[in-house]
Amino acid sequence: MAADKLDNLVSRLEAVTTRLENVSGGGGGVSTGGSGEGVSASIQAYDDIINTQLAELVALGNKIGGDVTPQMTIFKELFTAQREFLLIASRCKKPADAALQTLIKAQADKLTAVQEYREMRRTSKDFNHLSAVSEAVAGLGWVLIAPAPAPYVKESQDSAIFYTNRILKDFKDKDQTRVDWAKALIKLFAALQTYVKANHTTGVSWNPRGVDVSSVSAPGAAGPPPPGPPPPPMVETGASVKPAADGRSQLFSALNKGADITSGLKKVKDDEKVHKNPALRQGAKSFTPPTPKSTVQAPHTAPPKGQPMCELDRKKWRVEYQHGIRDIVIANTNLQQVVYIYKCEQTTVQVKGKVNSICIDQCKKTAVVFEDVVCAVDIINSASIQAQSMGKMPTLNIDKTDGAQVYLNTLSLNAHIISAKSSEMNILVPKPDGDYEESAIPEQFQTLWNGTKLVTTCVGHSG
Repeated sequence: MAADKLDNLVSRLEAVTTRLENVSGGGGGVSTGGSGEGVSASIQAYDDIINTQLAELVALGNKIGGDVTPQMTIFKELFTAQREFLLIASRCKKPADAALQTLIKAQADKLTAVQEYREMRRTSKDFNHLSAVSEAVAGLGWVLIAPAPAPYVKESQDSAIFYTNRILKDFKDKDQTRVDWAKALIKLFAALQTYVKANHTTGVSWNPRGVDVSSVSAPGAAGPPPPGPPPPPMVETGASVKPAADGRSQLFSALNKGADITSGLKKVKDDEKVHKNPALRQGAKSFTPPTPKSTVQAPHTAPPKGQPMCELDRKKWRVEYQHGIRDIVIANTNLQQVVYIYKCEQTTVQVKGKVNSICIDQCKKTAVVFEDVVCAVDIINSASIQAQSMGKMPTLNIDKTDGAQVYLNTLSLNAHIISAKSSEMNILVPKPDGDYEESAIPEQFQTLWNGTKLVTTCVGHSG
């Protein structure tokens, strides 16, 4: 118990030290021309989350050990990268899309690393812990969501609850540390949702009077990389060095012969020449190198097979076979173009401008944010899809899909929603306070013969 208290005290002291360094402008790799500048209230609130809820979660994860500790390290680095990004946002004007993608690259890489860590360890005894973090971590992508990023964090928290409930059930009255860890994870994302709703209600709050983002260093670019390790010590093996020297001297002496270098070659007789002896050609066989056996075990969940693609093919934007890419942006669109998103996993796509239609086909855990659509948005043969309408959307079709959450805008409230052979469909409608009201699309129906025709009604469940 004394050792645990000491570790907790050390973690708190390190967190306080890091916060003091950031306030004095000495950390984070952000430079705006004045190292003595303080931080905004929103950054201080984010630091409170890092130093309390996140510090508690990481300390409990390190106490659990096993496969949980390495994932906690990456998870903490992701929060640090996001903190640096928010610090830049508090001091700079909103940049162009290209510069924004560069700024969020560090976060995207860490987020993908957390999820890939889980996928590579599906046989781990800590798999429920890894899965809880992997599901919740998607909520840190709120920095790309507008105009309501707080509900996006809540959705990721709800996804993680499925696994935290398993942990609470499996380790109740058996391992209090794991129980506390599961509760700390939910507490962390509840605090993050409150923070986002209070400080970034409609999206990341940039400083309209700030400096240009090009005048600050990108997150993670604080200085040159550390020097590499020293070279390995020389092993004295005199017997192996001498033949190498002799071989080089023989090579140079042979080269010095000039035209006489071919004098030692053996003359080939006519009966040994293939082009003069057909019998030699009949028995010749091409050499087939042996197929090496792979020693690397492939992960259970492989990325979609196919050539990744994101390009405009005539009038069709094709986004295909993308895996773990969180920053795909389709811009410069027009009314005659369609967007086709095919077999993408763990990917976020943002469509700007007005397009004819959008089709999401055979995708998993993919999020699509779009502005105006002339015809319809189709979600077919997919699973765990999130879509957000920022403008007009006449029709929404959901077919053969398990798990679809669609955010409507005030301009798309009159959309016609058609569903078939699908489950877990939820529509979120904006409320006056900026939050969303969630409603489920019925999946179960009752059909009765009324004497003249069949009458079908939705089945409601009470309780």
